[in-house]
Amino acid sequence: MTSTLAALETQVWAVVKRSLGGFEQQSTSRGDAFSRGLEPKNVVSSVFKVTDPVSTYAGNINDARGLYDVIIEFKRIGITATVFTGANGVNLIHISGYAGLRRTITGTRYAANHPQMLAMGIGQQGINAGIVSGVRFCILFSVGYRIIESIFKDDYTLADFIGNITMDMAKTAIVAATSFVAGVFLTTTVFAVSSIIAVAAIVFVVGLGTAIILDAIDKKYGISEKLIALLKEKNRVKPRTPEANFHFILNGLGK
Repeated sequence: MTSTLAALETQVWAVVKRSLGGFEQQSTSRGDAFSRGLEPKNVVSSVFKVTDPVSTYAGNINDARGLYDVIIEFKRIGITATVFTGANGVNLIHISGYAGLRRTITGTRYAANHPQMLAMGIGQQGINAGIVSGVRFCILFSVGYRIIESIFKDDYTLADFIGNITMDMAKTAIVAATSFVAGVFLTTTVFAVSSIIAVAAIVFVVGLGTAIILDAIDKKYGISEKLIALLKEKNRVKPRTPEANFHFILNGLGK
């Protein structure tokens, strides 16, 4: 009986050792992969798959904050803005409705270029100021995001960087143009006396819809990929540097 228990114990320990050995081998292989940069590659790739849509709609996300500020400030859809020309030829904006609900814009008449009108995007000059601010934000965000992408992504070349920046700027320009046209239409027609919140929401929806359409077209026809492939082909035909690779440059700086 004792010998049987001893034999059983020996078999159990053998199974445990094999299991621990397999686990240790797997852990070692994962550690080797981590040291060689193979494991982080999967993690980084997953992160950029999640953040890529953020880069596409960064301008719309920024505009959403502006729309939120307008809604918080005016609270009621019945508050309207009417654009008219004063006696001295200066464009003025008349704010009407629920004055007691407003925190900042408590007056009833402002110049069209008043800082508060520009900050809230009220009137054509306010919409234009918002578009310019949005374009500036998109440019800074795109450049910063693509630089981070170039540092952490494997096989990311100068052609990828230039191609992505070019497409980001093209989309930003088209979205800004459509938002400007929508703003002109809203401030020069019967909608000029409609709700401030409604006007801000319409301009926001037009910009967001344009971004969605451009993103869908880009994905359907692979415009970004084709542009990057063309840049890489031109670089191979007439190379300017030994290797236009950000990882190669960064590794060289550390030596």
